[in-house]
Amino acid sequence: MKSPLNIVNEFLRLTNDKHDISGAVTLMAKDIQFIGPVMEIKGAQEYKQILEKFLPFHAGWEKIAEFANGSEVCVIDELYLKTPAGGDLTLKISERFSVNDGKISKHEIYYDPRAFMTAFGMQ
Repeated sequence: MKSPLNIVNEFLRLTNDKHDISGAVTLMAKDIQFIGPVMEIKGAQEYKQILEKFLPFHAGWEKIAEFANGSEVCVIDELYLKTPAGGDLTLKISERFSVNDGKISKHEIYYDPRAFMTAFGMQ
């Protein structure tokens, strides 16, 4: 079985580099929790819908650091987005993943959401 760090890195490669939503879903537990400053969801299908909505705006990313402790993985990165209005937006993000039985069971992200909410009309 792959390590939690390997599973998370594959998930990030599939989402951020390949935009391969179907591949990413195979790494999620059916009852995955996604918790962020703008939304919380539960379930792989709901997470898939979020990815379908927002991945088209992903222009690139850069991993700054990663840490693993047992089944927990933390990634610090910068996410480069195109906004619906055609602008550019960079988010500095800390991500915490929980991996159980070879699947991501929880994905928490931390960032200042103000610019994102403005750019994506979520105010």
